[in-house]
Amino acid sequence: MHLALRFLGSTLALPVRRSELAWVANHLRGGEWALWLRQTRADKRHTLGVARRIQRAGLGKDAVAAALVHDVGKTQSGLGVAARVAVTLAALVLGRQNILERAQRRGGSRLQRAAEYLRHDELGAAMLQAAGARRMAIAWAGGHHSPGDIPGIPAEIAEALRLADGD
Repeated sequence: MHLALRFLGSTLALPVRRSELAWVANHLRGGEWALWLRQTRADKRHTLGVARRIQRAGLGKDAVAAALVHDVGKTQSGLGVAARVAVTLAALVLGRQNILERAQRRGGSRLQRAAEYLRHDELGAAMLQAAGARRMAIAWAGGHHSPGDIPGIPAEIAEALRLADGD
């Protein structure tokens, strides 16, 4: 159900309004802001919703920033909505690790792009690190699909971020 709702939200994503852009700009630093702007309309809309939930929970500016940039690694693959759905379903059926191993062995642009999408968490963390992002943003981007504790993020904030992200 979660994936179906995300698909629907991605295909129907409205443009981000000027007031929302100003709100995001107020919560991000230079490199974080530049990476956030590279996201698709749907990813901007998704991360904005996650960040608003974090703000309402009163978890602080660093947690809001982490919510805004946690998916920036998705930009590396360049995949559209339909391809993302196909990769997500393939990972559910074949296993994430299987696809990553095939991409490493065989290469090919389609498999590489699929692997980049599946690795968006670690790729996003590296992008944020290079951009000089705050530690919580780097940690959350890198660990938001990992079970358990995320080094550098208090457990209650990591749990709130997971709930706000819908994972």
